[in-house]
Amino acid sequence: MTKNQILYNELRQFVDKQKVREYDNEFFAQKSLTYKFLIPYFNKYMNLELVRDKMTEPKAQAHLTDQLNKFRSSDTKAMREINKAKGIARHIDKKFLFKNSDGKSDLSKYKE
Repeated sequence: MTKNQILYNELRQFVDKQKVREYDNEFFAQKSLTYKFLIPYFNKYMNLELVRDKMTEPKAQAHLTDQLNKFRSSDTKAMREINKAKGIARHIDKKFLFKNSDGKSDLSKYKE
């Protein structure tokens, strides 16, 4: 049994009785179970903040904590800005101001 299935089984007891069938169908219809799917999926059927303390399986608690950490760190504005900045060219790679067409500067870097 995978970690996601252990987590699914552990959290199934906290789902409302009328929504258990829908909970099962939606989980097994998903091909890849990533944190981007799991956290909103579990939040749809229960309040994870309240349920997290009531869980008894330590493996499920650890996996839920890992998934929550990934979800929270990837969803922050700071991480989006960092990822956007990775694609920006460095100043030394740009050809402007004091560089010739061959990319080398006329000015020496160090005074002699």
